[in-house]
Amino acid sequence: IKNGFAPIQDGEGKETRFALYKTGAIYSYKTRGESQSHVLSVIRNVGTTKQNSSRLARWGLDFDYPKPVMLIQYLCQIATDKGDIVMDLFAGSGTTAEAVMRLNREDGGRRRFIMVQLPEQTSPKSKARKKGYTDIADMGKERIRKAAEELLATPLVEAGQAPEDLGVRVFKLMLSHFKPWEGVPEPGSTA
Repeated sequence: IKNGFAPIQDGEGKETRFALYKTGAIYSYKTRGESQSHVLSVIRNVGTTKQNSSRLARWGLDFDYPKPVMLIQYLCQIATDKGDIVMDLFAGSGTTAEAVMRLNREDGGRRRFIMVQLPEQTSPKSKARKKGYTDIADMGKERIRKAAEELLATPLVEAGQAPEDLGVRVFKLMLSHFKPWEGVPEPGSTA
């Protein structure tokens, strides 16, 4: 208060400022660094990006920041019914697909998933490229296959439970033979 609420530097050199509210509460605000090492969440015990990276590395897949499988599984559990279709428009490593398969295994659901990923090229000098993965979509497909293999190798919890459908269909968009649309048609034309 004596300092006029001017920002100060904390022990790590990050700028910290304080605010005094009408209730008498004092809040502190820190400026984030250029590179955050982790993000804290109010959702606990759902895994971390680092854990998921390590797991994928065991399968020979290298992703920098894959979504935590347990987090996506938790979100699917609270947001879907057992027969829903879950769609991920930024599928990346395919975490959502694995989460849906695991949740179905856990609760006997028949959820399906649609994963969409542009064939974004991997870096020419990356570990992924050295292993033969030219794009992220190929890595995601491989991850889904590995997750299905792992689930199939683990017996179902309840005897007599319906067999799981862990099959996957892959569709690729090709160049169209249609001429690209150009401009707006004139009023009254039959374009």
